[in-house]
Amino acid sequence: MRKHLILVGGGHAHMMTLENIGRFVEKGFKVTVIGPSFHHYYSGMGPGMLGGTYSPEDIRFATRDVVQKQGGDLCKRQGSAH
Repeated sequence: MRKHLILVGGGHAHMMTLENIGRFVEKGFKVTVIGPSFHHYYSGMGPGMLGGTYSPEDIRFATRDVVQKQGGDLCKRQGSAH
């Protein structure tokens, strides 16, 4: 049976793992990320967004794209607005 790595959330705590999903896939793991959105918003830039320096698009990270380009799957948690 194939090993399955499941990450709950695609934010700061999993950034290094998200960056290396391809390595897990190459070693035979199935990788699934479960999150509330296809994007993660960088909280450190939140004040700049609220102040009008940045738009929401400027401070978000395309989690789904990063996961899928490396052979993983991203499941958006049901009931999420994003």
